[in-house]
Amino acid sequence: MWIFGGVVEYLTYDAIDTENWFSSSLPLACLIGLSMIFTATLFLQIKSYLKTKSFDKNLHPPERVDYYLILFDVSAGFIWLVLHLPTLANIIAVGSSIVTFIPIWRTTLKTGEEKALPWIFWCLAYTGMAIIVILEGGDKIFDKLFYPLYYLLLHFVVLILCYPVIRVYIRYLIKFE
Repeated sequence: MWIFGGVVEYLTYDAIDTENWFSSSLPLACLIGLSMIFTATLFLQIKSYLKTKSFDKNLHPPERVDYYLILFDVSAGFIWLVLHLPTLANIIAVGSSIVTFIPIWRTTLKTGEEKALPWIFWCLAYTGMAIIVILEGGDKIFDKLFYPLYYLLLHFVVLILCYPVIRVYIRYLIKFE
């Protein structure tokens, strides 16, 4: 599901402005990374199954919301391919990803299991991408800024939740149990 979403996000983002390829490099890197993680997980699951005749208990089957997310990506692909509206398609594909961050936010708020360093790198990457988009300029600058700024926000929330002082304060504010 994530690979399909990553393909749609990359292709729709790249279609917004095909001349300036440099700003499309982070979405492409994310797609490649997703594909590598999927492939590694698939091989580990096959290996585990062949050895124990059962799958890893830590993997959860898709939930109903996961299938709805696929519909967002399919809709985005349709809007891009048929209606030729890559910006709208990218906003739909990228915008739906907030649903995948909500469990991370909840778990991090509750347990603090996430480490800050990877999220710092993600935030720096999306900040860099936004700077590149601004420096590239062009008439599609605002269309292209949605992707990096949106993901910067989603990743920044996880980053700040990595710090105990902030978690305690947020739990106090929202009366989180």
